Amino acid sequence: MNKEATEKWNECLALIRRELNDDAAYAAWFEPAVATGLEGSTLELTLPSKFFEQLYEEKYFPVLSEALRAVLGRRVAVKYRYPDPAKTGRRESAGGANRDGAKSAKSADKNKSAANAGKGAQAPPTVGTGTGAQAEFMPKLNEDLSFENFCVGTPNKIAWTIAESIASKPLNSHFNPFFIYGDVGVGKTHLMQAIGLKVRREFPEMNVVFLPMREFQRLYQNAYLQDRIPAFLNWFMRCDVLLFDDLQEISGSKGTLNNALFPIFNHLHLHGKQLVFTCDRPPQDLHDLEDRLIDRFKWGSIEKLERPDAALRKKILTFKAKKNEIDIPKSVIDFVAKAPLNSVREIESVVLGIMTRAITLGREITLDMAREVINRAVRHTTRKALNFDMIVETVAERYNLNSDVLFTKSRVKDVAEARMVIMYLGQRLLGLSTGSIGRKLGRQHSTVIHGIQSVNERIGTDREFAEKVADLERSL
Repeated sequence: MNKEATEKWNECLALIRRELNDDAAYAAWFEPAVATGLEGSTLELTLPSKFFEQLYEEKYFPVLSEALRAVLGRRVAVKYRYPDPAKTGRRESAGGANRDGAKSAKSADKNKSAANAGKGAQAPPTVGTGTGAQAEFMPKLNEDLSFENFCVGTPNKIAWTIAESIASKPLNSHFNPFFIYGDVGVGKTHLMQAIGLKVRREFPEMNVVFLPMREFQRLYQNAYLQDRIPAFLNWFMRCDVLLFDDLQEISGSKGTLNNALFPIFNHLHLHGKQLVFTCDRPPQDLHDLEDRLIDRFKWGSIEKLERPDAALRKKILTFKAKKNEIDIPKSVIDFVAKAPLNSVREIESVVLGIMTRAITLGREITLDMAREVINRAVRHTTRKALNFDMIVETVAERYNLNSDVLFTKSRVKDVAEARMVIMYLGQRLLGLSTGSIGRKLGRQHSTVIHGIQSVNERIGTDREFAEKVADLERSL
């Protein structure tokens, strides 16, 4: 290694760090770079992957060139080199390097000690545990959400066909990324988990991860606070199939997008790894989603899951009845199939309601019984649409507060508690992102995350509080 090159590059790094004024970006993209030669007007940098070169040229060229000129006093050409995977001990996939590979190498570079370097290879704490690929990458998959349990009809046939194709050839897919969107309860998560389950069954050597976007954000925040971003990214970059549920939860969180999701996406896609996303809206309707990421979603396939039509509702009803070993007369199935039920969840709820009444009353299932359940379900779904202001007013009334005080900086116990409950209900009932909730309440993104976590934890330990929140939820 050239001593002069190292000294000059360290001077450049000091200028770059000061100019960026972003420790996370500096640590992620510049600390891993090593100067290995300086001859005349050419500086040689060894980078963890080709993605770094792409990022330097596209995003950081001004700050990099200015630092080189300030330190060396002349224009300098930069020659980039990459380490030999065989010498680094890292598993590389066929298909070339990627910007996210940078994070993988950075993990080993930044965590100098053997113990810390080991951490870089571990799974994020709540994603997977244990040793070996299967244990470490154990996804949170529900065995019931398989292809065998997915009812196919006109509204979902295209998406189902693509999902089956991906699961059959996960590293040779023409649908990468696969972006599924649609209303609540139409089967997006079921279809995504079906992909993961089949891949796990037929390709046990592959690393499969299913993760709600909210959980991904929480893990990223923890990694950031613990100064473990390289290890965090390194872990996700080792996935073969990555399934992200509820992408809309990332809306309004630019830090997570820029520093985590984007590099992970690029690395996995460039290495031929499969990415699948679910969302409640198409990519272009996601607030704060950068154009470069929206463009990448268009590289693969974007499919909408429509609400079930009468034929699909009938198929689902028949399937659910058979699976639960209950005898539902054809006339009842036909009646329920014609009802204005907009999601699979609503259909399942109706089946459960009918079954419960039949068992409780000790009677056979009848049309009157089905009609009673349907009437209640339809009334529930056609009531006035819930919005954030309704949640604020209801919670304020429950706590005997003026709703205006909830938007102030007051930290009085009741005010603070009510505000956190609003955050919790806003996310649970409306599916709002933490960023969106923060903007509505005039609070920082991290404050909202803390508030929601506090409510979740307290619900598990404080029965009285849990009943209060449940009562509020029922009233809404």
